Amino acid sequence: MKNKRFWLITIIVFFIVLVSFTTISYNDRRPADGDLTIGYPFRFYTKTAGFNIAEGVNTYFEPISLIGNLVLYFIISVIVGFVVHKLVVHKLMR
Repeated sequence: MKNKRFWLITIIVFFIVLVSFTTISYNDRRPADGDLTIGYPFRFYTKTAGFNIAEGVNTYFEPISLIGNLVLYFIISVIVGFVVHKLVVHKLMR
């Protein structure tokens, strides 16, 4: 039962971290000749305002950066989940 509680806390924290970091990192400067970037600490999505003649695209998606972000978020979630689980278990045992 304790192990299920730990993973439940970890999954909840993971989604909170995922949504909050992605929302905070959303930066849209396209109306002012800028670009749209998403991702923290690694940018995994970039869309520029203009057309790139050399490459022919203006949207870049980097799956490795997305995977890196998800792994980092998971590590943060496990650490926070472990701390919260230990605090909850110690308070319930008293």
